[in-house]
Parts: sequence; structure tokens; C-alpha cells
Amino acid sequence: MSTSSPNAGKRLELPADRFYWGVLDASALPRRARSTPEQLGYLFESVLPVAVDTIHAVYAPIGIDRVLACGIDLDDLHGHAAQGWLTLSPEAVPGFISETLDEPIGPARLNLLVGTFEPRQIRVHRRGTTLIACGAMLLCTGLILAGQSRRAARLLGHTRALESTTAEIYDAVLPPSHNPLPPPPG
Repeated sequence: MSTSSPNAGKRLELPADRFYWGVLDASALPRRARSTPEQLGYLFESVLPVAVDTIHAVYAPIGIDRVLACGIDLDDLHGHAAQGWLTLSPEAVPGFISETLDEPIGPARLNLLVGTFEPRQIRVHRRGTTLIACGAMLLCTGLILAGQSRRAARLLGHTRALESTTAEIYDAVLPPSHNPLPPPPG
């Protein structure tokens, strides 16, 4: 039995006041861990009125050492994810955040239906695309190997023909030797 949602294939944009916002200073993080959500979550928690594990957050870099954090309550997100939306993002970035940004950021970059909340359709599409790309790479690799093998066989045939021709020239120019031993030195 297929239960398709009337919202399937659509994008949901909620008002900015339904989200938690923060501009994080990522210079406090070690360079190797700048992009991990766990590390950014600890920074985000310092500006949140709730515990970070009660929200789902996404992060967008907005400079070398700054990251825009956007989060939504897990209960709200579960409800929206169950309705079949493909993306869920804010309608706009709030003014108090926009004022701190060097350049405007599109709210579509802040899609919260990622990770464990990623819609099944998108996961299936990504998996299919990945399988097609892997198949194409395997096919190309096979064609390259077949071509290189044929080229190597052709070069080996040319080498053997040259050796045979060289031996025929030696036989024609030099008298045949009946002694199997090499001539004595000097």
C-alpha cells in the first residue's frame, strides 16, 4: 500500500522565528574539526535557550572563522519530515543575523532535511546516481585496460618481428658457426 503525501515533491519554508539562530566564531575550534557538526553544536549550545540535543541544526560557513547556525526543535522537524517535504528551510534569514553577515546568504542553503531526516526520495536518487557513476567508471577502466592490453600485445608483436628480422640479417651476413662454444678471449 502506497501512502503518498500531497506535499511530496515540494519545498517547505517556515517563518524565521520558528528557528534558532546563531553566528558562531569557529576560530576556537582546531583546524581539523571545523566542519564537524558535533564541534559546531557545542559552540551553538552556548547561544541556545535549550539543550543542543533537543534541536536539529545545520551550519553554513560565512567566512574564514564564522559559521551560521540554524536549528529547529526535533519534535517540529519530525512532524514536518513525516509529511513528505523534500526540503525544509526558513523563508528568510532574520534581520539581526543579516546585519552581521558580510554578504547575503540564501535561506535555501539552510535545508534542515539532511542526515537522518533526509527524505527517502533524495536518498534513493543519490544512491542511483552513485551507482551509475560507479558503473561508468568501471566501464571506462575496463575499456582503458583493454586498449592498453591490445597496445602492449601489438608492441610485443613488433618487438618479436624486429628480433626475427635481426636474427635473419645476422644469419645472412655472418657464416654459420658449428662450434657451440664462444670464441676464446683475445
